[in-house]
Amino acid sequence: MRRLLACLLVAAALPAAASAGTTARRVTVEGPAALAESGYVRAVLVPMARRRGLRLRYVATDGTRSLNDLRAGKAGLALSDSDAAGAAFIAAGGSLEPRGRMLLYGDDVLIGPAADPAGVARGAPHDIAAALRRVATAGRAGRADFVDGGTGHDESAVWSAAKVARGEQPLPVGERWYHYGATDPAVVVRSAAACRFASKRCYALVDRAVLRRLQGTRRGLQGLRVLVANNAAEAAGGSAALAHPVRAYVTPHAGPAARTLLDLLTSAAFQNATDAYPTAKAPAYHAAATPLLLLQRGIPDLKGRLTEGSPGGDGLPGVRMLLLVKRAGHRPVRIATVVTGPDGAFTASARVDASRKLTGTLVLHSDAARGQIAGDFTIGRMG
Repeated sequence: MRRLLACLLVAAALPAAASAGTTARRVTVEGPAALAESGYVRAVLVPMARRRGLRLRYVATDGTRSLNDLRAGKAGLALSDSDAAGAAFIAAGGSLEPRGRMLLYGDDVLIGPAADPAGVARGAPHDIAAALRRVATAGRAGRADFVDGGTGHDESAVWSAAKVARGEQPLPVGERWYHYGATDPAVVVRSAAACRFASKRCYALVDRAVLRRLQGTRRGLQGLRVLVANNAAEAAGGSAALAHPVRAYVTPHAGPAARTLLDLLTSAAFQNATDAYPTAKAPAYHAAATPLLLLQRGIPDLKGRLTEGSPGGDGLPGVRMLLLVKRAGHRPVRIATVVTGPDGAFTASARVDASRKLTGTLVLHSDAARGQIAGDFTIGRMG
């Protein structure tokens, strides 16, 4: 009888234990609305986490709010596309790590009416600052309106480069052609398409992935077209002006589920899935957890720079890099070791004694750096 009673007590405790375990594997993630509206959260983030035994609840918000809620304990992990908010979060001691982990980056595009009264397509197709100046000129003349807020990150940077504001702030807030307030990128796209403002011709800066998904529905967006899809390297802001990186953050008090998710986001499997959604030929976003190698001079005397994995990313200082010769069926042979300088710059030599008769692929390996995982870069062959 005692044995039966003990078994019943254990059985009664099992559901509660199982429930506690399930709760412990749940993570609330707050992040940009664009990631949800592009389909990325449902197609990549949630199923990849589920395979690791994690149950996610995604709350779409902006980069600043996600970090504030993370600090307040309302979320277990935050994704933020605001560099300014991320820097403030780290400075206040809110982050487990000294820098948010780079997850991915997206592309912004300037959309506008087919009529293009500002003449962007003709006069500034690869210069976002010049394009916004044209929109401002047309807006002040009553020929155009601008709907702001469609990217959700630090949009003021491109307006600063455009230098159109008449006050101290970079945004032309208060001017009748400039309409700010919506943070939902899908709402901004639809608002620009409907354009219920005075000019009836609206422009907007939006997330390319969200625009592409909405265009797939073919409802109400026929009057819009993409006018600026990339910024020339020589234009204000350079080639990184329309790229917006997303970083992942957890607090020092993060539980095991949130830390597991953080590691998952920067894993090779997750990064590969990011680059393949919705297709490998036309991904919605670009994986950015691995550094970028900017090679200025090739073998035998290498010169280059190691940066974060998004366009315009910061240089990565103090990172050990190994110059290796790899050949199938053999252990890699190290022929040089270098450490990146303060801005991520490095030099290395691939010269070796001919008597060693080394043959194989030349690979430059970087150790894991702040907010980035280790990288392997094929730079040539030896022998």
